[in-house]
Amino acid sequence: HNRARPFFVYLAPHDVHAPLEPKPELLTKYQAKARKLRISDAEVQQAAAVDAIDTNVGRILTRLKELNLDENTMIIFTSDNGGTPQFVAPLNGSKGALYEGGIRVPAVVWWKGISKRGRSFDEPVLSMDFYPTIAELTGVRLPAGQTIDGISLLPVLKGESDSLKRSAVFWHFPCYIGRGEPSSAIRMGDWKLIEKFQDQSFELYHLSVDPGEQRNLATTQPAQLSRLR
Repeated sequence: HNRARPFFVYLAPHDVHAPLEPKPELLTKYQAKARKLRISDAEVQQAAAVDAIDTNVGRILTRLKELNLDENTMIIFTSDNGGTPQFVAPLNGSKGALYEGGIRVPAVVWWKGISKRGRSFDEPVLSMDFYPTIAELTGVRLPAGQTIDGISLLPVLKGESDSLKRSAVFWHFPCYIGRGEPSSAIRMGDWKLIEKFQDQSFELYHLSVDPGEQRNLATTQPAQLSRLR
């Protein structure tokens, strides 16, 4: 019933979040594969859940095409946090931690206005960027005086710019959840600094050569540590 007017849909499926409860027929499908590949039951359930997500995203795309809305709709596919350790390798960390395994997630935009289909973008994008992106796309004026934490992605999507021209991005997570601990992080280019509040320690990583965050350079790169701190 919203076909003839602007609409916004926020869909947050639970499929790949514990407890995993995939459909029996999908479990059977991947159990058969598991016997050949010798993979664990946890991997079977994860694969079945991912299959369900993929199928349902496909159903949405198909329905938009059937309603002739695909030429005038933007779809953003992403996640709110990283996964569990066995499924984020070779990244370090998991949900709740500020290592890349806890904060680096899929982000895909499907829209007719994208300058080049199938193009990848290597700069960090934050979930806060989607708000100003959607507002600019729809011509909605943001409230005067409101602090906007994100940057519109439209110039990059349209091919008008190859960079967001953002000097740094930040994460602040002063609590315990999953395997994480109270900490903050800053990323400037490929350099990333994590400050852990529990023992007041610092970890410095150069992500272009060490995306798995295995080599802490805090003691060998004091100038970089000081700049980011």
